[in-house]
Amino acid sequence: MVISVIIRLEVTGRGVSVFCKSYIQSNLLASCCVANDNINLCTVEVSVMSEKHRIFGVYRPHSGTSENFSNSLEHLLQRYSNISSILTGDFNINLLNLDCPNTVILTNFLQSLHFLARHSLWRLALLEVDHRRRLLKHSWLRP
Repeated sequence: MVISVIIRLEVTGRGVSVFCKSYIQSNLLASCCVANDNINLCTVEVSVMSEKHRIFGVYRPHSGTSENFSNSLEHLLQRYSNISSILTGDFNINLLNLDCPNTVILTNFLQSLHFLARHSLWRLALLEVDHRRRLLKHSWLRP
């Protein structure tokens, strides 16, 4: 197993990792990895059958705002708008709260970049709802 990790050393409990099986060719893209108060992002490029895909492991720290998180994410994702991608992690934005402006901003933004929420399949979403009936961990796919 190959593990790519980005963490913030000055605090505990933050950071994000992307795990890839050793038989999958993968490379950490250090220029696309970020760890600050707004976003923690670990980006790995994987090659499967000569096709390249990006996996973005995401964590949104509670110390930053949802708006700054979305802006940071937008800046990074627009650089790779033509590459098949998976965006997954703990966004700390509740996808089940459709009345929340943060949810609307995030979903509209990701859909504008042609990401599809894996959680639009509600049977899967129900499996990941936490004890407070929130869906904070998201997976988005862009074919």
